[in-house]
Amino acid sequence: MTTTSARAALYVRVSQDRNRRHKSVNEQEAELRQVAADEGWEVVAVFSDNDRSASRYAVKDRPGYRDLLEFIAQGKADLVATWENSRLTRDLGEFVAMAKVCEGSRTRWYYGGTCYDLTKASDRRRVGHDMVDSSAESDVTRERVLRSVRSSVKAGTPHGRQCYGYRRVYDEQTGALDHVEIHAERAAILREAAAHVLAGGSLYQLARDLDARGVPTMTPNATRWHASNLTRALKSPVYMGKRVHRGEVVGDAVWPAIFDSLTWTRLQAVMGDPARNTRPETATRHLLSGLMTCGKCEGTAFYVLTAARSRGGKRAYTCRDCQSVARLVEPVDELVNRVAVELLSRPAFQRAWARPTDADALESAQAEAEAAEAELADLYAAVKAKRLSVRALAELEPGMAANVETTKAEVSRLLRGPGVLDGVTPAEIASRWDGLDIDTKRRVLRELFRIRLLPVGRGRRVFDPASVEIKPSWQQ
Repeated sequence: MTTTSARAALYVRVSQDRNRRHKSVNEQEAELRQVAADEGWEVVAVFSDNDRSASRYAVKDRPGYRDLLEFIAQGKADLVATWENSRLTRDLGEFVAMAKVCEGSRTRWYYGGTCYDLTKASDRRRVGHDMVDSSAESDVTRERVLRSVRSSVKAGTPHGRQCYGYRRVYDEQTGALDHVEIHAERAAILREAAAHVLAGGSLYQLARDLDARGVPTMTPNATRWHASNLTRALKSPVYMGKRVHRGEVVGDAVWPAIFDSLTWTRLQAVMGDPARNTRPETATRHLLSGLMTCGKCEGTAFYVLTAARSRGGKRAYTCRDCQSVARLVEPVDELVNRVAVELLSRPAFQRAWARPTDADALESAQAEAEAAEAELADLYAAVKAKRLSVRALAELEPGMAANVETTKAEVSRLLRGPGVLDGVTPAEIASRWDGLDIDTKRRVLRELFRIRLLPVGRGRRVFDPASVEIKPSWQQ
């Protein structure tokens, strides 16, 4: 070694250490400190980037490397020491920039038992050759990874982070993946979330409940459950046993499905419903905001006028469109709750909304809907080809279009699956309804009822129940 009594800045880095094949940053630092002690260097700073790649394909920033360059540019070190040259960088562009900084500050670079002076042409050439080899090695590594990804996609095997709800089992002798199995406890949470959604529940409510129960989160570092994570999981084809690559299903996976096909189909229908509210509930949320229709202008944008803004000092549902139809919140909520329980308790109502739990009914309804759409398409094609007159189109189209809407509505109804009140006896409806949270009640009201606020004459101060029209949604 040619340099003694020098100020040394140490830089340590590791990309990954999953298989314990590389020295960790702590091991690198310990080894470099021993070299410094043997050579009589004073270690003035240590810079570290853990779990950071140094290749030109890297996507994560390296703050330690950035701070090191600034440190040596200010002349605060006589040399920078790394475990090997590739620890500092594998990017030829970065190497050129780093070499200029070292040359300008006359900072030497130690690695592999040799200290190089980058102001000398011979040392620059030797280091340059090493960097070309390191850069080429990173290209080979990237191509190897891409081949592995393509191979796993084709075979349906997992790649990357393990999905919640599954467990990977490895061969004890070779360390190779043996199979992927369902993690019983975590899969149970996913199935609970699916049942909660199909029953009309809110994932925000479920997330709070999971936190209260102390259920471990989906991600190791998270401190609480989030509805957004549950939403992404319930929409992922991974849980139907499908291999996904770049957001697209590319085939069957080697792992088993957590959801059966009927549950999955219904779940996607509910999760993809534009009317589904994905915002968290708050303490100021009201039962009927946005769920009622104005009997005067047919607007649906009812909001709550707070006590501070209303003339009577009480909260009121007010039509945002015409501003002329308004009712006090408390009597309207009380009436709707009472009438909803009464209607839901009627056997005829329950029969009308009973939903079969087998896949045959859904498959039959989907076939009818597809046939109705095909017939309507054939009708249009016949008119376009002049095999049918426009007059015949005018006679046939309304009935066929109505049949399309009817069959599609039946499919939609079956896809939603059993609701929160399915299977509940008429005598149990009242107690079950009182126990539902406000978001679940809103979902039931939105799906099963039509509620209109009718205009009343001027000067009416006594609440008239007849001014609130409440009907099952299938009644016109």
